[in-house]
Amino acid sequence: MLREGVAGAASAARAERVPVIGFSSDTSVGGDGVYLLSFQLEDEVSRIVSYAASQNIRTIALLAPANEYGRRVEATLRAEAAENGVTIVQSQLYNRTDADATAAASALAASLRTSPVQGILIADNGGPLRAISSALVRGGVDQARTRFMGTSVWAGDAQREPSLAGGWYAAPDPSARTDFEGRYQTMFGQAPTRLASLGYDAVALAALLSRDSGSRGFSRGALENSEGFAGSDGLFRFSANGAIERGLAIIEVRPNETRVLEAAPRRFTRSGT
Repeated sequence: MLREGVAGAASAARAERVPVIGFSSDTSVGGDGVYLLSFQLEDEVSRIVSYAASQNIRTIALLAPANEYGRRVEATLRAEAAENGVTIVQSQLYNRTDADATAAASALAASLRTSPVQGILIADNGGPLRAISSALVRGGVDQARTRFMGTSVWAGDAQREPSLAGGWYAAPDPSARTDFEGRYQTMFGQAPTRLASLGYDAVALAALLSRDSGSRGFSRGALENSEGFAGSDGLFRFSANGAIERGLAIIEVRPNETRVLEAAPRRFTRSGT
């Protein structure tokens, strides 16, 4: 279930003390027995910012679409930057068209000639992502000094764009995803959609908990197991507020390929990765 379905089912399920697993990334519909098996951008922004800080990147600019996703990225970036000793030099939100994305990137590139930054977080994919990276390079941004960075929405797009070579992004374990895609292709004769792994993991989780503890396996304690679960996109676990936490890798873009710079964790610590 996506956002509307999760919200609609939640009240009835809570009345019967039945947990709900939904596929929404909107954390406002989670909690009190509702668990969101999704891809949370907040974790991804946190992961890429903390990794950047560990590599001595201390100044960052943001380019993101002027929509809910972009605003959530911006809010999370501000919080994570403060926690990691990183300064946000500029933040630009744009209408999500190639033309507006190009204009925003060109304006940022011009301003960086006098106020350079060490990293640029580009929170987009597809045409806008390619338009932005190309415009930044044309505008004179030196990638030897300024690292392009992103979230998991880069996956599948970034390696096809030469101007993104050398960039970093945070995403679930790619080896786990590759394994799932191979099994899916063998069984169904086609590539899975992005959400297919969520449905698979939801069913697998239900089967696991039922096998281990019967009906008691669906308790909040079992679902909020701090050790987490191994899924089609790697390690994940649920918090008491229903949000998902994933073990995320740091991936570097190369021409026509990617490589893992820092692997996703194999296990969670009790309080975090």
